[in-house]
Amino acid sequence: VAGAPLWDREATAGTFTMYTGVDLDGATDAAPTGASLLCLGCHDGTVALENYGGVTTGTDLITGVALVGEDLSNDHPISITYTLATSTADGELHDPTTQTSGLGGTIDADMLFGTKVQCASCHDVHDDTNGMFLIKDNTSSALCLTCHNKWDEALTLGPRARRVRQAG
Repeated sequence: VAGAPLWDREATAGTFTMYTGVDLDGATDAAPTGASLLCLGCHDGTVALENYGGVTTGTDLITGVALVGEDLSNDHPISITYTLATSTADGELHDPTTQTSGLGGTIDADMLFGTKVQCASCHDVHDDTNGMFLIKDNTSSALCLTCHNKWDEALTLGPRARRVRQAG
């Protein structure tokens, strides 16, 4: 199939609980999509690592810190829309169409998949140079601050912080 990834793994059988926090401004898919679905094909713990190339009888499942599981409600949102409208509504996200990613282009060009945040927005399965397969160094939260425009709440209480405090 033209344009399809080179992927020959058994698909995940997981039933996922997605992140739905009160601080969520982007539209989230009902279940993981795109690149994240491929990642979860191993990291949800439902598909054996050796289940590829037609093999479906494997028994070696991911465990430990690499196991994400099916409950994604306490993880960074994935399969979520991140656009200028999202960043404007949120008030604590950079505009992905103009903010540089530190990878050569903008957040939109380098980190999003059709306007969606996916696992591969921050992780590169082929390069562990930065630890945890991060796409860039996260010292002092540098990777996180690529998208998140956080400031000291003691000085300025942003719109997201007000919503979270009101909901809590």
